[in-house]
Amino acid sequence: MFYNITGEQGFQNASSDLDHLNIPIIIYELGSVPISSTYPEVRALYDSKDSVIWSGGILYQYIAQVWAYGTNGLDNSRWLAYMFLGLVNVNGLLVQALDAFSSARSVLAAYTPTLTDAKDYTPTATTTPVCPTPAESWSLTTSLPPTPHRRLCDCMAESLSCVAGPELTDVETYKAYVNLTGSICSADADLCAGVASNGITGEYGIFSNCNKTHIISWIYNQYYLSQNKDSAACDFNGTAIIHTPGSLGSDCLVLLAQAGRAGTGSITTTPPAPTGTAVVASTADDYSNGSDSNTKVGIGVGVSLGVVALLICTLLVLREIKQKREQASRQPNEHEGRGYQKPELDAIETRREELADTATSLPLQMSATEPVELGDGSEMRCVNEMPNTQVPVEMPDTQFSVVLESVTIKDGPIADT
Repeated sequence: MFYNITGEQGFQNASSDLDHLNIPIIIYELGSVPISSTYPEVRALYDSKDSVIWSGGILYQYIAQVWAYGTNGLDNSRWLAYMFLGLVNVNGLLVQALDAFSSARSVLAAYTPTLTDAKDYTPTATTTPVCPTPAESWSLTTSLPPTPHRRLCDCMAESLSCVAGPELTDVETYKAYVNLTGSICSADADLCAGVASNGITGEYGIFSNCNKTHIISWIYNQYYLSQNKDSAACDFNGTAIIHTPGSLGSDCLVLLAQAGRAGTGSITTTPPAPTGTAVVASTADDYSNGSDSNTKVGIGVGVSLGVVALLICTLLVLREIKQKREQASRQPNEHEGRGYQKPELDAIETRREELADTATSLPLQMSATEPVELGDGSEMRCVNEMPNTQVPVEMPDTQFSVVLESVTIKDGPIADT
């Protein structure tokens, strides 16, 4: 795949550089600059004698996007135009064909290429090229930029305190991007380290593959923080607004901690997006770099687990206490049946019964007399005499006596005397 050939001369130069290859070659971008709206590369691709080298090309591009056409880089005054490049413009569910669509259709309608199946393809070259050794003169690096990570970009944007306003159009967004990279980033490269992208040095910020709106918001926020959150520092000619960070999932906290405060970290762990209640995240200026950020995450997780464990233990203790109380309320009262509500009254009654039992079990003092003759001697009686006995029993606030009367035993019925 060959990237971006401009005009017929560019096509011829590329053909001479690639005629030794023995593999199919296609052009990645046809019509990638405004001058190519008539697609001269398409005519060269089908008409020239070098067409045997090429296997086709891809028009740039189907869905139009903003493109800045000019000389170079960071000085906004040198840019010539900002425009849409592409075949159609998509706005919601509406697809609108642009002029490039009609031009491409007219150019392609003039040719009927001969198609070759892959199994029937025979390369014209027979030597397999060897990739050259990278050299400093190449002005490029073998280091690749970070893989695009949409969730990371969304988390970053939601955590910022100063962001690009929603009214920015695509063209205005691109202009703002060029202005920022030409002013703020040139004055203080550290503020833009998180979104930097340098294919020569191989230096890439972790957010460099986010969309332009996210990148602009990151630069706005970094500048805003560098000015101690002065509200005047979040304006940029009305294109920036103060933003209150929203509630982020725990996965965002992990991702942003790895990205670091300056956006120069790397993502080594991608946690799954949470399905439960979101966690209120700190703002981007609270994130730190390197191992400190990982330590903070670890401490946060440890504290959370400790709180959960303490809560579980507390609930178990309360449950056990409740069960014991319920069990005690179901057991029969050992004083039940005495008719008292207070335990101290039951104790008095019990003591009273014990003393009464003691009194009834006292030994009787028996005094026997020899048989004596009474009266005229016609009747003999044997008398067992027991003196009156009094047993004092004291109770709290109560005194009573048990009196045992003398009992006379004689022939015949027993009579009390």
